[in-house]
Amino acid sequence: MEKKLVLAVASAALLVFCVSCDAVLSEVSVAVRDGDWIEYNVTTTGNPPEEHNVSWARMEILHVNGSEIRINSTSQARNGTVSSLIMTLNVEKGQIGAWWIIPANLDPGAMFYDAFLDVNVTIFGEQKLEYAGAVRDITNTTVPGRVKRWDKATGVFVLSDDELPDYSIKVSAYRTNIWSPQIPGSDSTTYYVTAFVVTLAAVGIVLLIFMRRRKKNGASN
Repeated sequence: MEKKLVLAVASAALLVFCVSCDAVLSEVSVAVRDGDWIEYNVTTTGNPPEEHNVSWARMEILHVNGSEIRINSTSQARNGTVSSLIMTLNVEKGQIGAWWIIPANLDPGAMFYDAFLDVNVTIFGEQKLEYAGAVRDITNTTVPGRVKRWDKATGVFVLSDDELPDYSIKVSAYRTNIWSPQIPGSDSTTYYVTAFVVTLAAVGIVLLIFMRRRKKNGASN
């Protein structure tokens, strides 16, 4: 009886463990919203195909429905021609193009799924870097022929550096409405110190006005 009880408890524990694993693996966080956009400078070398011989690109979020993200990808060729392509991504199913948007808030060691390659891709590292006017928490991974960086909070890529047999292409974010540009030196410490100084100055001005009025009233009496 005791042996059967132990086996039953072990089986139940294993079942709970497997369900928990599935829950963790299937959990996907989407942080982009309708109307979000981000723009990129593009640099190519070598002999890129016509569709990749561009100087500028923009990704706009048209609609978000759960893990499904409808985007409008616009690019400008070096001859000035502008082209646009509407497509649907799904970060839960791994339909993420060239890793354009991945699940948000992935820590180093976490993985996301790429359905096209049918592989799980691991986040290698994280650091604070400036993109599109602000210092952000940036995650990254490196595989043969590709370096990729993402804004951690949204999962949107901010840098793509691809080395292909006949050419290379580097895409780097420089402007967005997803986060606000940061005023130089406006980290949290500077912000609070500045706010304290401004508050003291305001209080001093109010006290000065009060003292002058009081002195003036005393003199008139």
